[in-house]
Amino acid sequence: MPQPKPTDGGLRLAPPPPDMPMTPIAVAGTALWLLAGLVMFLFFKDDLNAAGKGWWISTCWAGVISGFVGTTWMVLHDRRRPKK
Repeated sequence: MPQPKPTDGGLRLAPPPPDMPMTPIAVAGTALWLLAGLVMFLFFKDDLNAAGKGWWISTCWAGVISGFVGTTWMVLHDRRRPKK
């Protein structure tokens, strides 16, 4: 990493990390996995199985289950955040 030159004004402090609610992000990701799984299951199940790609649907359900765990974790995280 190059050293700052005296004409650069010296070093600047890094900005603080964003402190935002995480629950909406986890809910959105879970909803996207659920939507993808439902669309594939309802409309493309036979085509995916015929192509040997039936595991894509299982991947979506795994994403939904992981999303529920992540959403629970983020709800707990957001409850412990300092209020502004």
